[in-house]
Amino acid sequence: MKCGKLLGSTLIIVALQALQSQLGLAAAAAPQSASAPALNLAPDPLNAPVLDLSGQQRPVVNPAADVAPPPAPGGWVWSITPRLWYLWENDAFFQDTNPGFQQSNEVIDYPFYGGSISVTPGVDEPTYSLTILYGSGNGKFRGVKGSIPPEFWDGDVSVQRFDTEGIAQIPVAEGASLVVGGRYIHFRRKENDTITGNPITVFAENELEQDFFLGELGLGLSRPVTDDGRFIFFGNLTGMLGYADVTKASATVGIFNLKEGQLQGGVFGVDTNAGVGYKLTDNILWTARYRLFYLSAPDFAFSTGATFMHGPEVDLTFSF
Repeated sequence: MKCGKLLGSTLIIVALQALQSQLGLAAAAAPQSASAPALNLAPDPLNAPVLDLSGQQRPVVNPAADVAPPPAPGGWVWSITPRLWYLWENDAFFQDTNPGFQQSNEVIDYPFYGGSISVTPGVDEPTYSLTILYGSGNGKFRGVKGSIPPEFWDGDVSVQRFDTEGIAQIPVAEGASLVVGGRYIHFRRKENDTITGNPITVFAENELEQDFFLGELGLGLSRPVTDDGRFIFFGNLTGMLGYADVTKASATVGIFNLKEGQLQGGVFGVDTNAGVGYKLTDNILWTARYRLFYLSAPDFAFSTGATFMHGPEVDLTFSF
């Protein structure tokens, strides 16, 4: 009895398998109707659905799109810019503070380096920047005092300069922006002299401290040269108006002479530059410019005693 039941079950299974096989062959041999879509044996690999390990369909990434899509407009853009300005500075401040004293207009050259950090809140919004620069250098001092007998001064000079600036660049037209901001400059000059011509040779030390508090107003222009906008020309012109506090101390060794003085007053100046820029990538901009800087002496003394600096500057801006 048990053998019969087992044999019957086996025959049923075999029959069902044979029926399933026949139905499959019939479906393969049946012609497709006119309304049925044709089977695509070579689907587009860029648009074909792709299944992940769990069997769920996921979107296909186009391998030809090697550039990420640009961010949505209105996002904040930050940038960091290392700066190097190699400058030549005149050394003529003492001409107008010592009547009857003539000095050679020595030039001191030194690197002025630092950086800027900037932020732009969105498209067509102002860019806010903070820049800090520092530099120091050494030079020679030579002068003649028109006394009887005349005095000949010969010595060494060391200078230190600290410059910090905060500005807002406000777009006013395509490629043009209004520059508004403030600036603080600290300058220190130390001089060690040997004075000859008097009956005795004496040694002198002179030290100068200058602090400038300035407001700034200017205009910046830029224009792309190439169609892709990677190569640009640019220029900036900024006027400065403010207040100066100057302290001078002199000590003469040998005749025990010590002098101190202070000078305060308004100052006016100009900071201008022009150059070229090249976008190495969408996020890195290299610029090279030539910069001129002029600042009057206190009480708007525009000739002797003024500060004049110039030289090339190279910057590299990283945006993110």
